[in-house]
Amino acid sequence: MTLQVPARLHRGIVCAAALFFLTTIFLAATRIASSVDFSIRRRPSAQDAPRRSPADAPMSYGSTARPGFTDLAVHIASLPGHHVPSRANPRHRLVIVGDVHGMRASLDRLLEELRFDTAKGDHLVLAGDMINKGPDSRGVVDLAMQLGASAVRGNHEDRVLLAHRSMGMKHVADEDAHGNPVATREEEETKAEGQTTEDAKPEAQPASDNDAVSEPEQDDLEPAIFPHGDSRERATARALSRKHLDWLSTLPVILDVGTVENLGNLVVVHAGLVPGLSLKQQDPWAVMNMRGLVYPREELRREEAKKVLEEYRKTHYAAGAAGGAVTESMIEREHERRRKPDDRKIAIPTDRRDGASSWPKAWNAHQKALPEGEPRTAVAYGHDSKKGLNINTYTFGLDSGCVNGGELTALVIEATPEGVTHVVKSVKCDKDQGKKAKKHKKSKKHEARS
Repeated sequence: MTLQVPARLHRGIVCAAALFFLTTIFLAATRIASSVDFSIRRRPSAQDAPRRSPADAPMSYGSTARPGFTDLAVHIASLPGHHVPSRANPRHRLVIVGDVHGMRASLDRLLEELRFDTAKGDHLVLAGDMINKGPDSRGVVDLAMQLGASAVRGNHEDRVLLAHRSMGMKHVADEDAHGNPVATREEEETKAEGQTTEDAKPEAQPASDNDAVSEPEQDDLEPAIFPHGDSRERATARALSRKHLDWLSTLPVILDVGTVENLGNLVVVHAGLVPGLSLKQQDPWAVMNMRGLVYPREELRREEAKKVLEEYRKTHYAAGAAGGAVTESMIEREHERRRKPDDRKIAIPTDRRDGASSWPKAWNAHQKALPEGEPRTAVAYGHDSKKGLNINTYTFGLDSGCVNGGELTALVIEATPEGVTHVVKSVKCDKDQGKKAKKHKKSKKHEARS
């Protein structure tokens, strides 16, 4: 028996089947299409990468070799162990003196106040700049040699040795590209230390012994045509004998004293050290001349902060609009926002004061942050008379401006059977000592003639 389907129902079934078929095809097609990316692709370029700040570029200091000093015989020297005060060496004293600058009378007075006696085991260490500026550079070096003192080379010893080596050079102008006179290095340092050029003038000291620098070796140039105008250095070099100059030339830049109870390892330098570097990595020029540290990553981030704020001002404020000026406080806040923990990991020494950070502060922070059990290093130094006496846990700044009428200061380390102590002792200096000495010499000459 055949089942008859009405025509109307038959058409409905056919339409439903057709609709289902078309819907299935549509859904399948759209699903496949959605998984295919028909956009034009290109290779990634450098512009696609996030913009890297110059402050995040690789940086290092002290990791590459620098040209050596041709006349620097010793970079680092170790103090003989028998001079280092310890419980095993009771009664021994180590006397470390800051910048003397030719003030022999003040040095005599300081040692007299301390009852310094090499026969009892006392040992003298001079932290550089023994010479120049003051009236008796020759006398200071004489005394140091007589006492068997140790010392480090300061920037003034270095300049006098360079001046001595340069004597006889000719036709070197002491002027800039426009023919204008330039400030001497002595004048620049004098200004940095807050004294007048007149205050810093040394007395002429003619050599009197047989081994003084001979006349042919002496400089016959006028001060105006010597490089950098180093007339004072040349005058000091002429006042010193060959044995004095030879002794100065053998001085190290860094004196490693060794381990001292309550101080850790102690080193003596003239100007400073860069935290985080070994003694061998320290640049001799910086050790003799530095006054502070700069942090290149911080400087770059600060420049970025300033640039961003100025760009924002240009796009959001009309010219001259109130409230649109970029202030230092705004730059500092933006800089703080951008600062990263490692921005002070790289430090560069500088001989300038403006814009530089304190290296003693950084040194002390670095030593205190070392892991427990790792040895600390203390530094005795001079050079910074403007800062003056500056005593911290791991740094001892001993230049208290003797040649300017300040004081001459010593760090005295003393051993007893009970332990090792360190104290600071000073004596007042006579600023007019050099002028009085000159007047005295003139009066003696007058008496002899009359």
